Parts: sequence; structure tokens; C-alpha cells
Amino acid sequence: MECNRCKAETNSYTVSWFNTEKICDECDEKELAHPNIKEAKNMINSGKEWDFMDDKEKKCSICLSMYEGYGNNAEPLNKERCCDECNWKVVLARIELQNQNKDD
Repeated sequence: MECNRCKAETNSYTVSWFNTEKICDECDEKELAHPNIKEAKNMINSGKEWDFMDDKEKKCSICLSMYEGYGNNAEPLNKERCCDECNWKVVLARIELQNQNKDD
């Protein structure tokens, strides 16, 4: 299996605390050092919303417009957040293109 984050081959994975990516042990170790890991774990375990993100500036890392809500993971373009429109038009298109190139 390939790690969704670093693209390394791995025989085992875990799911990220911050999104639905399947990540390898090395990426999991890095994630566990993230400054917001405690809040993410508490949110998952309590069922609360991602309120610890509410105080962060919500500027799309692709088009630089402001967005509402939690935004989207902008990987593979960058490691920041993006608006819904850029997620649909840019990020998912890039992922689809990468997947097509793997099949060729």
C-alpha cells in the first residue's frame, strides 16, 4: 500500500487524526508531534466540532480567497487548506490526473 501523505510504500497504516488519509508509521509519528494533536484527539474522542480551527485565518492556499467552514486538504498541491471551489476544480482534478498517470 502507498501512504496517502508521503507516497512511500508501507505494509501497515493508520488513519490520520486530522483527516481521512491512510498514513504510514513515519507520517503518524510526525502527526503526533503536531501542535494541535491534543485538540484533534479530544475532538475525535468527544464528537465535538473542529472548534480549535475557528480562530485560524481561513484563506485558501490556492486562490487566496477567504472561505467559511473547515476548508479542505490541499494536498498534493500544498500542505495547507483550500476553499471548496479550489478543492473541486484544482485539487481533485490533480489527484485524478495523478491516478490516471499511475495507470498508464
